Amino acid sequence: MSNFSIFQTGLRSLRAHQQALDTTAHNIANANTPGYARQRAEMGAHHPMAMPAMNNSGQQGQMGTGVHITEINQIRDYFLDQQVRHELSLKGAWDGEKEILTRIETFLNEPSDEGLAATFSQFFKEIEALSQYPESTATRQSVIENARMLSDTFNQIYNQLGTYREDLNENIEARVLEVNTLAERLADLNAQIVRAKGYGDNPNDLMDQRQLLTEELAELVNIRVKEDNYGSWNISIGGFHLVEGDNVQKVEAYEDEENDGLFSLRWEHNGYPVTLQSGRIEALVRGRDEYTGNFQERLDDIAGTLAEEFNSIHREGHGLDGSTGLDFFLGDGAGVITVNPHIVENRSAFAAAMIEEEGDVDPELVPEGNADNLFRMLELRDERMMENGTATMEDFYRSITAEIGVLGQKADRMGHNQDNLVSNIKKKREEVSGVSLDEEMANMIRFQHGYNAASRLISRMDEMMDSLIAMVR
Repeated sequence: MSNFSIFQTGLRSLRAHQQALDTTAHNIANANTPGYARQRAEMGAHHPMAMPAMNNSGQQGQMGTGVHITEINQIRDYFLDQQVRHELSLKGAWDGEKEILTRIETFLNEPSDEGLAATFSQFFKEIEALSQYPESTATRQSVIENARMLSDTFNQIYNQLGTYREDLNENIEARVLEVNTLAERLADLNAQIVRAKGYGDNPNDLMDQRQLLTEELAELVNIRVKEDNYGSWNISIGGFHLVEGDNVQKVEAYEDEENDGLFSLRWEHNGYPVTLQSGRIEALVRGRDEYTGNFQERLDDIAGTLAEEFNSIHREGHGLDGSTGLDFFLGDGAGVITVNPHIVENRSAFAAAMIEEEGDVDPELVPEGNADNLFRMLELRDERMMENGTATMEDFYRSITAEIGVLGQKADRMGHNQDNLVSNIKKKREEVSGVSLDEEMANMIRFQHGYNAASRLISRMDEMMDSLIAMVR
């Protein structure tokens, strides 16, 4: 090797160690950057120089020419990345379900003195009190006011659930737009990464961004990720590609007439339904359809049964004014049930009495102490009319609140477990991919020593060249 070649060898060493130091500095600078995976400058022997050998029949020999950076690798465990995405999708589902059930519990407000169960119970207590003094105007007024409070509570809970259901429906549309936005950004990153790899580079920072966006997407929907031969990620939902290279197949939220005009999800390019198995959007769909919608229907069942059964008894009784055949409740559902305005304005029309005559009778023929119809009304409290004759109205409602409570506890427990699982996997990944400042400081010293040694090599060669030039003079 000539002296000039040694200069080149030293220069390559300087450049290699400088690049290694630059990589170390990049790691230290991004120690707290979310999604960053540490990088490592891989050193390898530079291409050797062929040299004729004097003692081997003219065959070529080889002389080393120093070191260079072969590539800058990203330290990442793709299996752990895959686990993180999978568990994040489940976490998104449980977190979404917990949030929805917690909100529903606030609407029901149970157990409390203002909840439907307490109002329902108080209504029948007032009827029981009226049965002791059926001619009491004040007690009649109390029954009517408690009936109005009961109907108002039905209305309030039903309408709150309905409003929240609409909010969930709109949130589904917003989340779908978020999915499509993330897909477009991922497709753009795919294109940049493939282009960089085509030039022989390792676009590590771009791959970090892609990983971070993919995890955001995983919290929304269940996805599968597969890398092709060009370094591009193909991302699918339920067997259909959302992202394929730099192409995006968008998800569409459309108003489904078969689902009361609420949003359903389908693929924009072929109209096939999107299969959701986990993720926050799946929780939103389930909360909208299985929770709010289902609980509204069950409240309708209670309110409708109460109105129908109570009215059938009330119509057969007589008020203090002799009137009969009146419905006490108007409306057949939780959202519309109300007390008959005629009875609200005329307390004497409340049919507490039961006499043999049909139709309106002379008020003087209605005994003030007759409470026979009230006793029939009170029987409704304990009559098993719900769930195929297995539950009373109060029991049926309490089963709803208990179910919501159990589901909420399950979602809270599963969400907490999922948080721990995600944290543990991320911790393992951090041990592999995270930046250790202690390790980077040790690397910095090591590379600095290498850089200094290469500098001294060049310095010594410069001194030798000066001596050689002086001898020639």
